[in-house]
Order: sequence, then C-alpha cells, then structure tokens
Amino acid sequence: METRIIKEYTVIDVETPNAKNDSICSIALLRVKEGKVVSKEYHLVDPEDYFDQFNVRLHGISKTMVKGSPSFSELWRRIGHHFNDGIIVAHNATFDLNVLAKSLRRSNLDVPDFRYVCTYRLSKAVNMGLRRHGLSYVCEYYGIGLEDHHNALCDAVACQEVFARINRSRPVTYADISVSSFSRG
Repeated sequence: METRIIKEYTVIDVETPNAKNDSICSIALLRVKEGKVVSKEYHLVDPEDYFDQFNVRLHGISKTMVKGSPSFSELWRRIGHHFNDGIIVAHNATFDLNVLAKSLRRSNLDVPDFRYVCTYRLSKAVNMGLRRHGLSYVCEYYGIGLEDHHNALCDAVACQEVFARINRSRPVTYADISVSSFSRG
C-alpha cells in the first residue's frame, strides 16, 4: 500500500447546460503543489447544446453568456494535460469525471483513465457525523465559505479547502487514489 501523502494535484469542477450531463458550460481547475494553489483557471465553454432553465437557475450561465467561448474540444487542447499526467481532486468526482468523459466522447476525443480522489467519499470516510456529504454540508461543517455554490471556480476553491482540512486530520495518500474506468463508455 502506497503511503506517500498527495501534495501535487489539480482540483476540478464542471457545470452542465442541461440534464443530459454530456456537455460542459463551465470548468474550473486549481493547480496545487506542496499544498499551495499555484494557478487557478476558470473557463466558460460553448457546449454546442441547449440549456435547461433548471441548470441556468442553478449556476447562472446562459447560452448568451457562452457565445464566443471555445468549444470543449478547443479548450481540451489547452487543459487536457492536467488530466493525463496528474491526480484530479473533485467533490462527487464520479459526476464531474463522467461529464468530462461524455464530453470527450461527444467531441470524438480519447478519454484517458483519470487518477482521482473524491472529497465526497473522503468526507464519508472520516466520519464527520454528517447525514449528507454534499459540498455545501461539508463546507458548513468545516466553516468554509461557499459564496457562490455552483459557480465552478467557487466550488473548486471550496473543494480544495475541504481536501486540505481532511488532509490535516487524516493524511490523504496515494492509496486513496481511484483510477477511473470512464474510458470504457
């Protein structure tokens, strides 16, 4: 079992335009080295798809707002390296990584096997006594501000803080990494 503590990773969060969850209208990435955020990226993405009103109300992003933004395949050329050669951290990672994999397939791009850690699962594993482990509940437990829930950048920043708090109480090691099978469809 690998006991080295994870010190370098990329935190991600995605938002979707509709309930199909096979396209992305925004994505945030926080690059972390030695426990410090060294870069933050936030991108609006033209999903080349329709927007449900429910999703628009949830995250505030509309078709008009993404007009002129890069398509997912265009953006992937700039951000894909984060997923090919590093560890991904996300809250409810299976949602974000499934959406990412579906977006890649939709764009006829290869889906890598993601190496990831899920803060939703970690929050359950450390037994906080919470009945629900959604990001807002875990943030409330730790006293972490979540100013604009469902803004990808705000959620990624909050996820990073949750990961850091959990890591202090129970060091997260390479043994905690999952390898996705999202490439299999």
